[in-house]
Amino acid sequence: VFRRCAMKGNTESGIACHDEALGTFEQCEMAENGRLGITSHAKGNPSLKGCKLHGNKQGGVWAYDEARGSYEGCDIFGNEKSGVNI
Repeated sequence: VFRRCAMKGNTESGIACHDEALGTFEQCEMAENGRLGITSHAKGNPSLKGCKLHGNKQGGVWAYDEARGSYEGCDIFGNEKSGVNI
């Protein structure tokens, strides 16, 4: 469990969840990353609660290729292309 963490200024994504990976993120901030706040694919299954995803170059959340996950009470705003892309 990651609580009150910041994933900022990364070249690619703040979080990459793939290959059936699990992860719980509570009250975290994913911001100002080179591509995405979080990317989930290949059955990745993240759980985000009360997180803020903003200022990312491509988007806040990108989920594809059988991705799963839950996003509860998150603020997704101010990303350059999309907030959520499924």
